[in-house]
Amino acid sequence: GLLYTHYFSIFPLAAIGLYHLLYAPRNRRWWMIVAVMLAAGVLFLPWVTNVLNGVEQVTGKQQHQDKSLDAGGIITLLLADFANMNAALFGVAIALIALAFVRVRRRYFDVVFLLLTMLLLILVGNIALRFFRPNRVRYFMLLLPLVALTAGVGLTMLRQRWRVLSLALVAAWLVTGVDYNLNRPAITGGARADYVDKFPLQQAAVDLLDVAQPQDFILLIGD
Repeated sequence: GLLYTHYFSIFPLAAIGLYHLLYAPRNRRWWMIVAVMLAAGVLFLPWVTNVLNGVEQVTGKQQHQDKSLDAGGIITLLLADFANMNAALFGVAIALIALAFVRVRRRYFDVVFLLLTMLLLILVGNIALRFFRPNRVRYFMLLLPLVALTAGVGLTMLRQRWRVLSLALVAAWLVTGVDYNLNRPAITGGARADYVDKFPLQQAAVDLLDVAQPQDFILLIGD
């Protein structure tokens, strides 16, 4: 059912499925889960036409492809967003994730595997479809929990020797996060600007002119 909410859910589903196929114990439950996933895929087939239409709308415009990010831009924007757009925390995030990768243990392997697999799938998909643009930061939502978990693994390892430093980093993340969310520029609809040309703004203004009040505004929500 997750695929019906947003097409980007294919990435976590694919990563979890790959982990299950490669590393989960091969017992009766393993086969039951494989059968359920196959059945869910078959049930989704009638919806594939809608998926392809959605992909065509996103990738069909030349201006979208011209603004698409490359792999380095995607990773940089992901970590910058995770670090609350703070340059110092950006470097800290890279260091913590690198520490987690270097010192990864078996109990953390699933987190690192899912993060790297999902990121790789997104990068490959973006090469093929070029759908990732700077105003599509919301696409990172499916990766941010795994980035946070991986950075948390790094913090746990750091805490073993430098407890005060690890607590200070957590406090800095909280403070910059609150500051970033309170003081960042308001979202004015730029992320949906590519849909405005389909909405009759002039006609809407004429139709609402007689009933509009000085403080009224129009909220346009894309489908």
